[in-house]
Amino acid sequence: MLFECQCVNIIILLLGILVFAYAVNRRARYVIRCTLLYLTIMLNALICMVLCIPASFFGHACTVVFASMKILSRWTGINVETRNFSEVYAKQQSPCVVICNHQSALDTIVMAHAYPPRGTVMMKRSLAYVPIFNITAWLCSVIFVDRFNREKAIKAVEQCTQVMNKKNLKLWVFPEGTRNRSLDGMLPFKKGAFNVAVQAQIPIVPVVASSYKCFYSHTEHYFDSDGEIIIQIMDPIPTTGLTLDDVPSLAEDVREKMLFVYERITKEVNQKMENKRGQKKHQ
Repeated sequence: MLFECQCVNIIILLLGILVFAYAVNRRARYVIRCTLLYLTIMLNALICMVLCIPASFFGHACTVVFASMKILSRWTGINVETRNFSEVYAKQQSPCVVICNHQSALDTIVMAHAYPPRGTVMMKRSLAYVPIFNITAWLCSVIFVDRFNREKAIKAVEQCTQVMNKKNLKLWVFPEGTRNRSLDGMLPFKKGAFNVAVQAQIPIVPVVASSYKCFYSHTEHYFDSDGEIIIQIMDPIPTTGLTLDDVPSLAEDVREKMLFVYERITKEVNQKMENKRGQKKHQ
């Protein structure tokens, strides 16, 4: 009995220290909130490992995953405004390649608000070995790509085309290939997503999320609870008549268009955050 009481006291003490650190130290708040975010992602994968079994037969497994993530991530306090969702996806019933800028693990929240109906995801192969997550990914028909093996990457492109056409799926890809931790602009686009779109002769739907820098930074170690994100879903870009020779110029053209939107909505969200924090100071 004495031992149990001591354990309870230690747990209460540790929780008290965490609460105090969260309240007074921005870096501690960053570590705690990031840890909770990753735990939320894993909890979501665990829950959806069951929920996705029936949904996978109808091609809606990923929709279930991100609908669940949308609910579980509410604790972050991030307000998300999604633009043009219904207008684009209602018209785009056939397969397409959805591409989005890649910033951090917070991209899962962006996906929760902008993920298309009947979709799947292209991910790096290393994620296929993460326990629990990999089972849910398999149920969602996730396509894993080995970025460092050209032959396997080419086969993955062919596999993507076949799976998308067979199941009438939309493919979500982060064309930068890795997170842009600076949260400024976009890294050069890799060609995989564009190869898939051109080979299948299907449109590309760009999705642009504003920079998280106004409330989150990996390098400066802060993750505030009053975040704002604007997501702009752009009009589909056709690839009909294009060949693989056109892919480099296509990728650069799409990136330029996305950068233009990114800079505009980032400026807008920064102003939004400034106004919000200004109002708090005067309350």
